[in-house]
Amino acid sequence: MRQIGGLAKYDSTCRSGASQSGVTRAGKHDSLRVMKLHQPLLVATLGLLAAAVAYTCSGPVEAPTWDIAKSGYDPYGSSAILSPANDTRANLMLLLADRHGLRMTAASAKPNHIPIVMMPWRVMASQALPPVDPNAPAVDGGSDWGSRCQTRTSSAAGFKAGLARSRANGAEQAALGAARDSMTADCDAGDAKVAAVTTATPAGRAYADYLTAAADFYAGRFDQARASFVALARNDDAWVRETARYMIGRNLLNKAILASIGEYGDLVEPTKRDAVDARSAASAFADYGKAYPTGAYAASARGLIRRAHWLAGDGDALAADYGTMLGSIGDVVDATELIDELDYKLGTDNPGARATNPVLLAMQDLARMRGAEVGDTIGDTPTEPAKIGKAELNAQAAIFRAEPALYGYLQAAHAFWVRKDPRAALALIPDAAHQPRFTYLEFSRQMLRGMALGATKDRNARGFWLSLLPGATQPYQNGAVQLALAGHDEASGNVAAVFAAGSPVTHIVMRDLLLEFAAGPALLRQQVTRGQSDHEKKIAQYILLAKQLQRGLYRDFVTDSALIPPSVKHDNYSWAAQYYTSTYNDELADPPLDAFRVKPEASTGCKPIRDVALALAGDPAAPHGMLCLAEFLRTQGFDQFGFDKAPDWSGLGRGPSQFPGGPYVRMASYRAVLASPRSSADDKAFALNRMVRCYAPGGSSSCGGAEDDKAVRKAWYMRLKRDYPASPWARDLAYYW
Repeated sequence: MRQIGGLAKYDSTCRSGASQSGVTRAGKHDSLRVMKLHQPLLVATLGLLAAAVAYTCSGPVEAPTWDIAKSGYDPYGSSAILSPANDTRANLMLLLADRHGLRMTAASAKPNHIPIVMMPWRVMASQALPPVDPNAPAVDGGSDWGSRCQTRTSSAAGFKAGLARSRANGAEQAALGAARDSMTADCDAGDAKVAAVTTATPAGRAYADYLTAAADFYAGRFDQARASFVALARNDDAWVRETARYMIGRNLLNKAILASIGEYGDLVEPTKRDAVDARSAASAFADYGKAYPTGAYAASARGLIRRAHWLAGDGDALAADYGTMLGSIGDVVDATELIDELDYKLGTDNPGARATNPVLLAMQDLARMRGAEVGDTIGDTPTEPAKIGKAELNAQAAIFRAEPALYGYLQAAHAFWVRKDPRAALALIPDAAHQPRFTYLEFSRQMLRGMALGATKDRNARGFWLSLLPGATQPYQNGAVQLALAGHDEASGNVAAVFAAGSPVTHIVMRDLLLEFAAGPALLRQQVTRGQSDHEKKIAQYILLAKQLQRGLYRDFVTDSALIPPSVKHDNYSWAAQYYTSTYNDELADPPLDAFRVKPEASTGCKPIRDVALALAGDPAAPHGMLCLAEFLRTQGFDQFGFDKAPDWSGLGRGPSQFPGGPYVRMASYRAVLASPRSSADDKAFALNRMVRCYAPGGSSSCGGAEDDKAVRKAWYMRLKRDYPASPWARDLAYYW
């Protein structure tokens, strides 16, 4: 179900260069959605743009929330668990995978890159689809593609086949066939022409009348075309009779669409559409289907009746259409196309539609169990359906009579996510952890049981998660269990268990997040030498050294910085795990360890950071040493880079850090230098310069601590110019912010 609004994920820290990569989290739309109507119909652009632009340090981030138990909708973090947080399309895909044996990952998926655990729908769909053949010829829809005129050429074969079987004489057949070939149509201009043919037989006249009706249809003369098709639907010729009966509905539907298009070529809101003709079209297609259940246009009629119900706003009828279709999915391509169509037409245009198919209803129910953060509005219009209550869920028992496991899961999910009653959820889902292979439904049931065990602080929760691993063999399942384990260990204060020998939590992003935000000095130092990969060793070392400088552990920094490898890769972009997204990242870059070897600018009079740390170890309050440390942290991108707690949207790493000390505040160092009687005039001028520049260019501090009023910033500037006019730091500064 397409979602609008909701909480954006805003970056709370600026990583070295990280703000130059990634994309904006622009609402809850995964992509530009363009609704493709059935081929005979006019295409209407119904999608909403989701721009992809580079995020900034204070901007939104397209990244998943690494949390199994979340209830708020996460467009970038769907998982293998049927969950309110999933994109509804992902939930439907999981349910269909169980029922139709759909492949969830393609053979071309890259096995050596980061295993996908949390993903937007578009990644799940693209992973499931077969790989695209780069040598396949491009499909050219022609200039008429997307309009009713696109069948002007393709339907000629059917016309000629029927004509060849008819009782028209040879001369008539030749003339009528030539007339059909020469028919012209321009649906944009509302024009179509066909040559007149003189006929002598009733069959010949029927085909000639059909050509006239078809030309009226392509030209948009729908009333004339309808009258002709109604008359032809009673004709003796089998092809003319069946085709005319089908064209009655198609003609009505195109008339309804044309009347429902707004000033700029898009469809108007549902209440302003031509529902009368749309419903008449649906009735005509239903009549055709009854008369010709296996007819030449049976499949098309079933698709078009769906579009007629959608155009008319008949949500319940549309839900019934989709419910029927869900039982006859052919392959994963059919599934993804149907899921996308269903998501838009049923979820967005008809959010109140009442499904009677258990799979479709389960998808709707889960969406209605979402957390409060999705209750956004655009203007006065709610963008989410009302949360489902226990009584309403109980009233659905008859619909789920043949699906007791699914219904039991929905009841337990409601208890856990809506009623916040994990004990009730436990009572509804028996322990069935020891299985050789889980379906996605059974996997979801057992994962929910594990979440409930964790929520009740059950001492066996960790053992339960471990018992799920042998059966978590389907795509994305193993990673989901790893995430549950990692979250459990962090919440219980046992982050070290994630990094113990033989730990099943091997996922690079999960481990990196915990190293960045949760790990203490001993664990970080351990992983510098015992990390599962060279990348992890570098991450541990980078975090350890950065925190040591920020927390004043200068002597430890001097010791540990000596272990930096002689040659390290410099990559300032996209190394931080919190910015990982399965859409764009196949791997995580190494952190810029060589930052700790950068030579300072000569104008500052500072030594390399290792020498600065050595001096501060002996005199932590040395004014120039404090300035040089601040300058290093500023130039190497460590502003607001405290590693104390992950952003709320990050999931893992939100707990308290096990690293002692508080976050570094650069502004506090400058204030200390100004207050110190040991500070030289040059040191004070340097500090004032940097204090003013903390607010460049937008007037908000990048140096941490409480914000200072503009009058205070002006006073710093004036003091610098008045008291230290000859200082290069005064000459360097021409403005205050």
